[in-house]
Amino acid sequence: MTLATGSKLGPYEILGQIGAGGMGEVYKARDTRLERMVAVKVLPPHLSASPESRQRFEREAKTISQLSHPHICALYDVGREGETGEICVGDLGSRDVKHIGQSSSLAVYASPGYLLFARGSALVAQPFEAGRLEVRGEAVPLGVDLPSNSATSGLRALSASLDGTLCWHSQASATSQPVWFDRQGHEIGRLAEAATWYYPRLSPDGQQLAIARAVADTTVEDIWMIDLARNVTTRMTLDPADEAMPIWSPDQTRLVFNSSRKGAAADLYVMRADQPGSEELLLASEAPKGPDSWSPDGRSLTFEVSSPQSRQDLWLLPLEGDRKPVPFLVTPFSELNARFSPDGRWVAYTSDVSGAHEMYVQLFHESGGTWRVSTRGGQTPTWRGDGREIYYLAPDGMLMAAPVTGAAPFQTGTPTPLFKVAVPYTTDPQYDVSPDGRRFLVNQLISSKEEPITVLLNWAAVLKKP
Repeated sequence: MTLATGSKLGPYEILGQIGAGGMGEVYKARDTRLERMVAVKVLPPHLSASPESRQRFEREAKTISQLSHPHICALYDVGREGETGEICVGDLGSRDVKHIGQSSSLAVYASPGYLLFARGSALVAQPFEAGRLEVRGEAVPLGVDLPSNSATSGLRALSASLDGTLCWHSQASATSQPVWFDRQGHEIGRLAEAATWYYPRLSPDGQQLAIARAVADTTVEDIWMIDLARNVTTRMTLDPADEAMPIWSPDQTRLVFNSSRKGAAADLYVMRADQPGSEELLLASEAPKGPDSWSPDGRSLTFEVSSPQSRQDLWLLPLEGDRKPVPFLVTPFSELNARFSPDGRWVAYTSDVSGAHEMYVQLFHESGGTWRVSTRGGQTPTWRGDGREIYYLAPDGMLMAAPVTGAAPFQTGTPTPLFKVAVPYTTDPQYDVSPDGRRFLVNQLISSKEEPITVLLNWAAVLKKP
């Protein structure tokens, strides 16, 4: 696919071709939104047409877009125009955007001036001028085949030190299952079967569970519904892209979730809770985003937005009128995991403004203060059905309960520990509570597998071999 000078690729105006090869074509272009020069890489048809390749590429883009480090190039844009894939990266200081290249993993910088990354399953090194953000010459294979998960897990799987040491391992694989516990931590029931589950969310009446599940032998997630009375599971989304983070409408007739079917930005969709495959686009924008909570009056939706500039912020989407998103909490720090109180007056959320993730409560409509609830770290808050208790996870996996003792102003008692949970991740919601606060549905970790770490000393010596 060759792009003509003057044609448009999304917001980018093509000014001419810079180069071409087996991994795609590179074009000089103008970003018509920000009036800056960029380089755009267009993936070849055999890659852009592969759902598996696109999913892997887009998931890595979501991760790197939230990184901030002097030796890591910031990712400013990734997306698709029809069936075409493209990526742009930029310098953290000047924010000049230049193309780096296509790979099967995130790249890491290694002294004395190379980018190390996976091409397919092969580990390669390519000369790189950090000051210019430019690659030179050809990528050289290092004679190492990374395990398949390493090639898709980016910086979490590959690391290089200044003394020439390189190490990698496969991404951990986890199996979990929705499990009921009472307030003392005693198991009282299990749902569905062990699989790769995420983001459990109970319906307002506590009778159904919306949850994301990875398709077998892939990293692609779909939304599923579990009828709690019958323990029957139903797949709700059928698109080959990722769908995750389901939340319920207050009348429990609809679900909102995010999906990467139009690119890495993960747009918001809404669907009927009784009709699989009925989803409709609710909000599309260029930034990655995920829904958090639906207000009890049904008029507003809180959602998270990720960006290199302000990390994670909380926005509001009015569900009436022009439906134009407005900021709720936008700061230089991360705010996430927002949950409306049952009366809609308060919003509980997580923030790292103190230097560590803590749980806070803030008024929704009225102006007023912010109250910190957690005492030694806390994430993923949720409320009891009557609003008289707030729950959150402490850093050590302890499920905590804080009584709400006053509302004018907001007051809580000292949080008390309930029981420890083992969940796949602690930064995303992995539990929910029954409306009466007597039972907790936990996405309980069943098994976790870590691959051995492989260390390669003096990796640069491979480059000197004839």
